[in-house]
Amino acid sequence: MAKKTREKSIKIGERLRLVRVDILKISSQHDLAKEMGVSQSTITCYENGVMEIGTEFLAKLHALHKVMPNYITIGKLPIIEGKDSSKALITDITEMKSQILALIAQVNYLASRGK
Repeated sequence: MAKKTREKSIKIGERLRLVRVDILKISSQHDLAKEMGVSQSTITCYENGVMEIGTEFLAKLHALHKVMPNYITIGKLPIIEGKDSSKALITDITEMKSQILALIAQVNYLASRGK
């Protein structure tokens, strides 16, 4: 795993650990692993940034505990789905749309310079 990817995975793992212990009040990795249908060593690897967390795990964590996947992966609030989640999702989509449009403009500019 590249250094940057590992550093990113560690931060993701730290957020998973925070959610497990402080938000969900699940003190042991074993208990979360049992709930999620994975091994305790998988949870350890996730929390230590050794393995990247898969989308299936994030989806199941959301389904069982309403933990927002965006919080785990990029640190974007809210942590738990609630009344403000729809508003946050609309904001996320709007931000992404703006970023996509900016990228398209950059690509078009670079393409026109290459001609």
